[in-house]
Amino acid sequence: MGNGKLFIAYNESDLLVKACPGSGKTRTIIYKLAYNVELNPYSVRKLVAITYTNRAAEEIIQSSGQNVYWEDIKTGYTRELKLIETDIMKQKIIKNYHKLLVENTELDFELILALSHSILRGSPLAACFIKDAIEMICIDEYQDTQDLQYAIIEDISNAESQNHIQINFFGDPNQAIYGTLGGIAKTLVEINNEFEFNDFKERSLIGCYRSTQRIVDYYSPFMVEPYNIVARGKIKDDKGMICYQKDIFLSDIYDEIAKIISLNIKQGIKEKDICVLAPSWWLLYPFSSELQSRLPDIKFDAPDITPIKRDPMNLFYNISRLLLTEPHVKKFGYRRKIAADIISKINGELNSNIITLHQFTTFE
Repeated sequence: MGNGKLFIAYNESDLLVKACPGSGKTRTIIYKLAYNVELNPYSVRKLVAITYTNRAAEEIIQSSGQNVYWEDIKTGYTRELKLIETDIMKQKIIKNYHKLLVENTELDFELILALSHSILRGSPLAACFIKDAIEMICIDEYQDTQDLQYAIIEDISNAESQNHIQINFFGDPNQAIYGTLGGIAKTLVEINNEFEFNDFKERSLIGCYRSTQRIVDYYSPFMVEPYNIVARGKIKDDKGMICYQKDIFLSDIYDEIAKIISLNIKQGIKEKDICVLAPSWWLLYPFSSELQSRLPDIKFDAPDITPIKRDPMNLFYNISRLLLTEPHVKKFGYRRKIAADIISKINGELNSNIITLHQFTTFE
């Protein structure tokens, strides 16, 4: 791990860490958590790591096969607990949607956030209890965090307590992808103004271990918040080749990319060394099926073409994870957790506790 990562991992200050793609951000967070546990093994229950994702929403839109209406309705709340959506007609739709949730005794993600903020704001004692139970919070992908999520962290951190929570934001404003869903890449000044008992310092992870310097240089002029990035991986000096094709019609794009892939494979490029990129996940779904139909003999690792999609809520996906993970003492805890989740889902469906963890794990 580089000196920058070590400095951040061992640093006990409140930090806003800007980390470019391939800089080892996730590993740094893991090392930071591990370092704190190493200092005090009993602190493991006092460390919190948070990440933000709305990828499921994109999958729902894609699976519907059309541009569904609700994607334009903002069901989130402001930190004043008012609906973000201002359109009266859409507010009525949200009201009916919330009524349906109540009838089914359910909460969606936005209501969970609103309820959490309401409890913490209305009960300072609750915020104090939580603050006293936490030593550090690491927020991953802060650029995709909603304002209400920031507010919840502030509710806890700003509570009147002798305990101080070390807070570290990790992310990259240049990779913000959920702006339309409320994601905000707050600046150092904004964060320091909102957190009363924290004094944030800005740091950067500038080493990129995933790309060549040529790609980094090409990417740099498009950065929303420019900062220096240096390629440091094994391929950092590779030149590669960048080509622009501006005379292709949209209707021909699948055929053209299939030709490029086929040509490269004939020239000796391995399948695993070919990558097709897109700005958003939902654009890759049609690419997956279209390219597979045109190149049936080529093995693709892509979304929406596997027999069982990557979905932790899918019972069969979890069974596959369990069966395809080799039994090993080092993986016992991981496999036991998956097995327990499978058993819980099965028993829930059957409304009976007919399967025990002992019975399940003996199948190894």
